[in-house]
Order: sequence, then C-alpha cells, then structure tokens
Amino acid sequence: MSKININSKIKSSDGTHIIKDKHAILKDGSIYYKYDNVNNVITIKDNKVSIKRENDEYNMILIFDNNKSIASEYAFKDINISMQVKTKTHKLKINDNNLLIEYTVYINDVKSDDFIYELEWREL
Repeated sequence: MSKININSKIKSSDGTHIIKDKHAILKDGSIYYKYDNVNNVITIKDNKVSIKRENDEYNMILIFDNNKSIASEYAFKDINISMQVKTKTHKLKINDNNLLIEYTVYINDVKSDDFIYELEWREL
C-alpha cells in the first residue's frame, strides 16, 4: 500500500473537469480515493481499466479494453433502478504512473458522449 497524489482530467462536450493533487491510496493495482463525497476505485490489470464510482445515491462501473465495447451497469440506489452503460474504448494507454483513455459512452444503446480521461499519480 502506497500513499499517492493523483491529478486527473476528463474532457467531454460539457467541458473539462480537473482534479489536482488529490490524496489517494495505491494498493494491489487499484487506486482508491474519495472526491465530492463519491468513493472511486480505479483498477488497472491485464491492460484493462475499470472505474468504479459509488456513493449513497448510485453505483457505477465503467470497463475499458482497447478497441472493445463493454457493457456494465449504472444503478440508482434510492429508486432501485439500473440502466445499461456501454463503453467503446478507442484508445487506452497505460504507463508506469499515468493512463489515457479515449472512449464513447452509450446508455441503453444510445450514444451519450465522447470522453478523454487522463490520470497521473506519484508517490508521496
């Protein structure tokens, strides 16, 4: 287990969201952190990436594998409803201390948006 700092940037048609110098934990290939009252787990394994976001209202998992479409679920806890979310990964680059994912999200097979997600981390 290592204490790390992360910086991330996600671009979409809605704009760019940046997280700077956020404390996190790196353990067994996963990065754990809490931001805006949401627990986040980013797991990097076998050239695949999964992002799990969860709070009291929802649970979401996105899975990325280069040039593949992968279905997962977005569950609304308070109303006990879920919907299918599919990610089409266009580009996935994983390096020692950073990753880049370019992808499209489909909700119930309807295109939602295109995204570029960048994450870098360093030990404290």
